[in-house]
Amino acid sequence: MTLASSFKTRRWALTACAVSALLLAGCASLQPQTPEQIVEARANQRWQYLIEGDIQKAYDMLTDSYRRVTPYERYRGRMANGGWIKAKAISVACADEVCAVRISLEAKPPLGARYGGNINTGLDESWVLEEGQWRIKPQF
Repeated sequence: MTLASSFKTRRWALTACAVSALLLAGCASLQPQTPEQIVEARANQRWQYLIEGDIQKAYDMLTDSYRRVTPYERYRGRMANGGWIKAKAISVACADEVCAVRISLEAKPPLGARYGGNINTGLDESWVLEEGQWRIKPQF
């Protein structure tokens, strides 16, 4: 075997390994997500929308029944300028078509730094599967 053919053989083998690794990674990403994984991602995304001030996108994640009784303008008035800094779903437990989500939330106090910095708290959310889409069902 010549040096050139040895180099080509090695290059082909490395290429084959790289392609195989990419195919395996691609197959792994095609695994269906659990309801807990889906709801965790959606809850985190919703809070990111609220933090960024994109209230419309957060509103679109609400259940249809909540949106029927709460116009966008009212929701925006309640949710705008919430002072949220950071939020993260820290636990998700699903049963059938309902998931309970615990959110860790950091916010600026409404009256400024008078109270010694940011407020760290937790809150519970309820998410339901509605027409194939996980949506948050706020408490009235």
